[in-house]
Amino acid sequence: MDLKPNIKSGFGPMTTRGWNKISAKANERTRTDSTNSFLDRQPFFIAKITASTAIIANRRWKYEWAEGTLGSTDLFELVSGSSYTYTNTGDYAYNTCEALQQTSGTYDGPGITHANIPAGYTLQPIAVGTFVHMFVDRSSNSNIIFTFSMANAIDGSCA
Repeated sequence: MDLKPNIKSGFGPMTTRGWNKISAKANERTRTDSTNSFLDRQPFFIAKITASTAIIANRRWKYEWAEGTLGSTDLFELVSGSSYTYTNTGDYAYNTCEALQQTSGTYDGPGITHANIPAGYTLQPIAVGTFVHMFVDRSSNSNIIFTFSMANAIDGSCA
């Protein structure tokens, strides 16, 4: 925000504390602010995982998501009418805990030896309906990216 006060005289010296209070008020944002820039919002938010698509079979996924919140009844819920979703942005979210799985055939994040997973069991994507803390940032090519970090479950049945 560009502040250009219209003060003619008699204002006196501006202290650092005073300027910080003025700028903090001018930069306040609320959940209902209508902004098109994700980076103008908080750098993190609550999100609900709504779908997953395999990138590397049984090892790594990309996730669809929607903005969530902790509701007045202490239950997590989707934010009604939010445009802050995969459907509107087209940007998948990625689990940083799965980064080890993209380059290593040996380990799964956070340090599970892949070969020790019993026969009949596989690493699972983060379950649809799970609420996570989602982070917003820019990638090395300046694209907006969404990330979260959660260890994957191992599930299946005895072979």
